[in-house]
Amino acid sequence: MCDTFVVLRSKSGYPIFGKNSDRDANEPQIFTFIGKEDYKEKIKTTYIEIDPYEKRYSIFLSKPVWLWGGEMGINEVGVSIGNEAVFTKIKYKETGLTGMDMIRIALETSQTSLEAVNKLIEINEKYGQGGNCGYEKKMFYHNSFLISDSNDAYVLELVDKYYAYKKIDEFYNISNKLSIKNDFDKIHPELSKIINFEKQFSNKIYTFFSGSSVREKRGKELLEKEEKHSKESFIKILSDRGTDKFASMKNISMNAGGGLISSQTTSSMIIEYGKINTIWFTTSPNPEISLFKPTFFTDENNPLNIKNDEKLIRTWKLNNLFFRKLIQNYEENLEKIVELKSDYQTKIFNLFDKKSLEKLSNEELNKITVDSLEIEEEYRNKGLEIMENSKKRNYFYFSNYWNKENKKLIEEEKDEDLKKLYIKLLF
Repeated sequence: MCDTFVVLRSKSGYPIFGKNSDRDANEPQIFTFIGKEDYKEKIKTTYIEIDPYEKRYSIFLSKPVWLWGGEMGINEVGVSIGNEAVFTKIKYKETGLTGMDMIRIALETSQTSLEAVNKLIEINEKYGQGGNCGYEKKMFYHNSFLISDSNDAYVLELVDKYYAYKKIDEFYNISNKLSIKNDFDKIHPELSKIINFEKQFSNKIYTFFSGSSVREKRGKELLEKEEKHSKESFIKILSDRGTDKFASMKNISMNAGGGLISSQTTSSMIIEYGKINTIWFTTSPNPEISLFKPTFFTDENNPLNIKNDEKLIRTWKLNNLFFRKLIQNYEENLEKIVELKSDYQTKIFNLFDKKSLEKLSNEELNKITVDSLEIEEEYRNKGLEIMENSKKRNYFYFSNYWNKENKKLIEEEKDEDLKKLYIKLLF
């Protein structure tokens, strides 16, 4: 489950794009830089091989570690994409390109948001969408996409081979449901021009239990609430729990363990467009307690380079541990940690002045990212210290769910030092 947002004109006059990635709770997700070395041979995506293509652009990708593609990302010319699982009446295919694979291909090849729309349609026609996208439990679905560049944005919905898309006027948000009715700009040639795309294809039962209608409505309310958005307002949106419950599928900031169907926000991203685009990433569960760190398109020395994937995975795991410690008594811990987070987020915001970014070298821009990661480490250590004497509370189903997840986490961890740390802090 996920939620994706775009506003075309923010306080700065540029667009802002953001997404929460909601996945299985134990699935690590890294935010990584992938350079533009060309593919010479057949490309092995998550499930299928595809023809090599010219890799025109380097990208940042928020990537579940076992998948070839990613949940969300941006390329060096400013095309941003986030996808959503959508549940439809048409049978899902056992194999094909996952929606996340499709994001990677579109980012690596597209100069504009409209070009990305057409690329996604093209590769869906050529290879088809399909394959299990669940980490712990099998999950099959079709895909919708929110796509932006520095000027325009589109929503594209793919149901098997069929598509519909429309250009966005001011702002838009998507959740785990089809949203295009008969207001499309273009539709698959086999479909009637007067079709209601959502009504024609939606699986109402799965869509209802995803909580997506509530999240979609809440997201729209939050977008409408601000006259001019900023990175700060987008952090609030991604951190929002519109219900009174800590764990609910109806919250934009989603915590697992609230019911029989569960999903966890495992990473978040905000794109602050400008003369130099600032990419804000968490590599961390739960945006409410996560620090958004900045990075920029620089060079191969970017600290988020995929060549450093083991280090990036470890960072996610440490942030995950921090979250797991907090939820053992979230009523006592949350308020303290949110206050602490605010102080450390301000430290990160103060690392640079956006107006001066154009004057900075790649080395200086990379240092901002490194410094922000060091601030995060300090925040994490301080937070664990604050929560050290916090007593566990029994939240019945919620606690049972997380005890099982924690045991699974420890059983699967190969790093003995991390395993000892999990046991020490969680049991």
